[in-house]
Amino acid sequence: MNEHSFELLEFYRIREEAISYCLSYEGSESLLSSLPLREPEEVRLAKEETEELYRLLKDSHKLPSGSFPPIHDAIKSVAKEGSTLAVEELWAIGTWSQAYSSFLHWLSATEHEAIKKSVAAAPELMEVQKTAFHIIGPDGELKDIPELRAIKDRIRKINQEIERLSASFFMDEATRGLLQSDVPTQRDGRTVLAVKAGAKSRFKGIIHELSATGQTVYIEPEILLSKNNELVEEEARYQRELFRLLREASEKIRKCLPMLHDARELVARMDAIYAKARYSIKNNGVFALVSSGGIELLKARHPILGSKAIPIDLFMPDGARTLIITGPNTGGKTVSLKTAGLLAMMNQYGLAIPAAYGSALPIFDGVWAD
Repeated sequence: MNEHSFELLEFYRIREEAISYCLSYEGSESLLSSLPLREPEEVRLAKEETEELYRLLKDSHKLPSGSFPPIHDAIKSVAKEGSTLAVEELWAIGTWSQAYSSFLHWLSATEHEAIKKSVAAAPELMEVQKTAFHIIGPDGELKDIPELRAIKDRIRKINQEIERLSASFFMDEATRGLLQSDVPTQRDGRTVLAVKAGAKSRFKGIIHELSATGQTVYIEPEILLSKNNELVEEEARYQRELFRLLREASEKIRKCLPMLHDARELVARMDAIYAKARYSIKNNGVFALVSSGGIELLKARHPILGSKAIPIDLFMPDGARTLIITGPNTGGKTVSLKTAGLLAMMNQYGLAIPAAYGSALPIFDGVWAD
């Protein structure tokens, strides 16, 4: 079909509206790269599939549960041999797989043969979910798993000891007046005291920093040195253990990549149909009957005008080559022409059209507008 006509008849706006109903990045990309079809059999199948999910939405009165976070970059990353997923990437893949399972469950109520066959042959991603959610909870936070729990307990105890030792400086009359602050502070992950510059000789320890004004010296007292060292070591141990777990999880996910690839292709196709069905319902559409050549639009409305649209009836019998529309300015001539052209495109895109039941359209080789 003609690019100029797509622009002029505002087909792209309709496509954007349909995309807004997609559940996934995959579905959005699929719709974004698609245009009205020209082959009668392709148009028939596209409308049939949209109509089936239209029926499913109407009958079930509920939408698929779960959300599909974007996983394109995470999949690209884990595909590299030896790579390790970040926590948020692993969570995204696990959550996507969960939403995929829920979507398949919702689709399983279909009676359409082609959709039913696709759902039956769909890869199963339970291993992906199990791998991701062994480490990460549904909220994206790390779980309290045994491999990390013992290290976290040690970190907590060391922090308590550091707090106790730091507090002793604020409770001691001899040192309290020498401090610039009544709470300890952090420098390079170590607990230090903000000491008045003139009193720095009264504290044994390591000087970490001098304030911009020169009035404050940040000192790590000797009694905190060993505890700070312990804390740094335990935190490093925690990061090493977490990295090991993520690396093992990434290896398992990598083995599932062929299944994830197939699952994403299925979601792209099914989500595109789902979005078309949602759009068709929201616009109170009906699926046009197939005409052998004539056009019959009953109470057709321009979809972009919404409630302002005035319904029109338009009839061209098979064999007619020209339709002349006359009338005064602002009488609706242009809108009527645009409605006919846009609805023809929507019909061949697999959408229901905003018109009354009984409306019929042929399959056009092209739609041209000037």
